[in-house]
Formats: sequence, structure tokens, C-alpha cells
Amino acid sequence: MIAEIGERVVPFEVKYQDKSIRDSDLKGLRRFMEEKSIDLGYVITRNPESLFITQPHSARPGRQKEKLDANIIGVPACLACYWLS
Repeated sequence: MIAEIGERVVPFEVKYQDKSIRDSDLKGLRRFMEEKSIDLGYVITRNPESLFITQPHSARPGRQKEKLDANIIGVPACLACYWLS
């Protein structure tokens, strides 16, 4: 999902699963953030204990070891639904 709030673009990726989220699970979100120079994205997860902040790596081939100047915030679905209501 992509939300536009005024001039700001805010990307969300939904991973409705219980397992831990890894950088490799968020390739689409990372690529979008990198291409559009977005510094903050969100991943919504099923696990109620998966509240986290991470600095992702590049999703571009050959650059996967480079950290992006951005953060991804993991938010449990129950909390995301509360915030978005």
C-alpha cells in the first residue's frame, strides 16, 4: 500500500505471517524506498510482538550490503488497525 499524505509518500508492506521478518522478505518495499528516496516505510505483521525499527539494505543487485539512509518500522497488525482507525 502507498499512502499519500500531502506531499509525503508513505509505503506499507503487509506480511501477515508469524515468522520473523528479514531484510530479504522486504525486497519490494526496500526497492521502492530506494528508487523514490523515501526515508521511512512500514511493514505490518501478524505477530503481536513484532514492533521493531531497522535500517534496511539496498535491494539493487550488487549493492545488497549497502545500508540505505532510511528506516523500516515493523508494526503488529492489531496496533496498525488501531492507529489507522
